[in-house]
Amino acid sequence: MLTMTRKAALVICIFLLASFLLLPPVPPPARACQGKIVRCSVNYDGIQGNALSSAPVITPDGRYIAFASAASNLVPGDTNGVTDVFRKDLQTGKIERCSTSTSGVQGNGDCERVAISDDGRYVAFCSTASNLVSGDTNGKHDVFRKDMGTGEMKRCSVSKSGTQGDQKSYRLSMSADGRYIAFESWATNLVEGDTNNTCDIFRKD
Repeated sequence: MLTMTRKAALVICIFLLASFLLLPPVPPPARACQGKIVRCSVNYDGIQGNALSSAPVITPDGRYIAFASAASNLVPGDTNGVTDVFRKDLQTGKIERCSTSTSGVQGNGDCERVAISDDGRYVAFCSTASNLVSGDTNGKHDVFRKDMGTGEMKRCSVSKSGTQGDQKSYRLSMSADGRYIAFESWATNLVEGDTNNTCDIFRKD
């Protein structure tokens, strides 16, 4: 009887050992990403911003990042006391303010909801500023696009004939080449026949 018990125990041990050897290997513990991290919301000399920065967007190649910030020390001459939009060149360290008029006048209202073209040339955003383009008298959120190559500022939330929206235009996105801007708006006068009295989606060429 004792011999049979030992044989049974031996069979069980062999079975357990074989089962253990057939188990899949345990993967090594996950390692933290070792990639370099840099802070983008700093000025050209690396001085950190003195107020909150948010809403970052980045080009596919990782060179340019655009974001909104209330910091007043990222670029010289930032005295408007509102949230602006900036573009940082992570290759050269250069930072520029995007939320200025074609002639370089700083905006007099807050900016947010940032988008950037794939090559970093165009930066779009939403703003309550009334002095980024001429004739902005609607007192509403508008959508703007800045050409960082030429400095030209355009308001996108206007009709084909240039009539400004009678209600606010807000969340936006931009095509990869910067040609098309899509946004949502409560305006009733951007296209003909808009009588549904609700928020609609528009595309501007």
